[in-house]
Amino acid sequence: MVVKVSTIQLGGCSGCHVSLLDVGKDLFSDAITVVHSYLLMDKVTDTVESDTDVLLIEGAVLTNEDEDLLRRIAPHAKTVLAVGSCACFGGIACLGNLKNPFVTNTDNLKDSKHKLHPLVCSPKAFIDVDYYIPGCPPPASVIGDTILALVNGKPVPEISHTVCDECEREKTHTAPPIVPGGKWKTTLDEAPDPKKCLLEQGYLCLGRQTMGGCNASCTKANIACEACRGPIFLFRGFKKFTDKEKKEVLKCLK
Repeated sequence: MVVKVSTIQLGGCSGCHVSLLDVGKDLFSDAITVVHSYLLMDKVTDTVESDTDVLLIEGAVLTNEDEDLLRRIAPHAKTVLAVGSCACFGGIACLGNLKNPFVTNTDNLKDSKHKLHPLVCSPKAFIDVDYYIPGCPPPASVIGDTILALVNGKPVPEISHTVCDECEREKTHTAPPIVPGGKWKTTLDEAPDPKKCLLEQGYLCLGRQTMGGCNASCTKANIACEACRGPIFLFRGFKKFTDKEKKEVLKCLK
């Protein structure tokens, strides 16, 4: 049986699609056919509303057109995956919610579908999402493992460890050297010791609370974890929006 896969891009940078391509040949096997993906295919097709087995969504609902596209295509998918931090949480696109005329003033646009949405947010506010793959962008290995599990009818792998668990830096489990009222160090102050725990050196590293799966790539590059994968405790029991929660979100749109 051939599994049909589609992807759509909402308000995002396309970085998650680049990560999807990094999955490599496993994505383009005889068992998988890409039905619609205007970022991956050589032309825009008219198959956006065709039935599909797996739908991957990148980006937040940033414009009115994004919501329209989401509502049109999602009902045709058996399984929906939110890919990337914007699709899982809203991400950086939610800066559109700031009451700043330089950010949100789109009144001069002739076509209303390109105007900023009344509430920029994750797609989960409008549709049911089955699986979440956070990250900015998510590692190709995690995307690949998820898709292949669905293709082969196996359980989607769960990640229950943190970035800190994956980090190989030396840890003494002591408190950061931050005095009350003091501030965290930045790389502008001084370069961190590449072997010691960033948090214990006084850099605000969020690896202890962040879901792993990224192989601690940032800390390996001597950069503190910024938690783009989201809090580990959230994804151990991540649930869809309840009807009550959806109503609260929709109230904000009126």
